[in-house]
Amino acid sequence: MGKLEETVLELVKIHIENILDMKKIMDFIHEVPFQELDIKELEIRKEAKEKEAVRCRELRDYLYEDFREGIISKEDYKELHDGYTEKRKKAEEAVRSIDQQISEVLESKSDKYHWLDYFAEHQNIQELTRTVAVELIDQILVYDKKHIEVRFNFDDCYQSLLRQIQSVGCDVNTGMDGRIEIQKREVV
Repeated sequence: MGKLEETVLELVKIHIENILDMKKIMDFIHEVPFQELDIKELEIRKEAKEKEAVRCRELRDYLYEDFREGIISKEDYKELHDGYTEKRKKAEEAVRSIDQQISEVLESKSDKYHWLDYFAEHQNIQELTRTVAVELIDQILVYDKKHIEVRFNFDDCYQSLLRQIQSVGCDVNTGMDGRIEIQKREVV
């Protein structure tokens, strides 16, 4: 086995160990399912859009009073009424879209982290095979004899999961060897 292959194999092993640690953390903090974090963000957006729709309806209703009292002209009334109606419709459409996104998150709760299994399957890897390279590695960048970078498949999912772990009260640090260390934050 050549030096490059040995180095890539070591980086693959470290990445797999990191992912296995992340799976353990997910099991440990099971009382806060990760899909709930996604849903929480969507519900905040939904609430804001619902408030916007209600506000547009209220403003549109006040227009009629202003028109009756002669504060605004018929043309202004019609223009503002149509504008508020359109804005309310868009906000209501956004609410329906967010509801759909929430449904999708709930339906895909088990599939979202399926990518972890690709790495976990190779936890006892002893050699770098073509199959392993194709399944786990996106790119290998060789800068010079001492600087190699391996970009793994599902890196966006990996980074997202790290952020989610941090958002539930854990600190994530990367050591010089590339291993991540995950610690529960202490409440002061």
